[in-house]
Amino acid sequence: TGLISISDVRRALAAGSPVATVAALTLPLPDVVATTPDATVADLLDRISTTDEHRALVFDEETLVGIVAPSDIARLVTAIELAALPHA
Repeated sequence: TGLISISDVRRALAAGSPVATVAALTLPLPDVVATTPDATVADLLDRISTTDEHRALVFDEETLVGIVAPSDIARLVTAIELAALPHA
């Protein structure tokens, strides 16, 4: 069990590696950043900035409830910045 992205598949194909199985490209679950719904975004950013994989799995107890990608955090930052602008 683990995490795989389309980027992983593309890199393997570009390198000329035959993609025989998903397992061959999967990042093992213990190597994936995991968090909870009540974790702060700042904490999550600290944790994912120290890894090569910049996505995080969100677990509520033992149940996977989401995946946070860098684009999700970028959208949040943009929304916060827009909300801080003076309204005309």
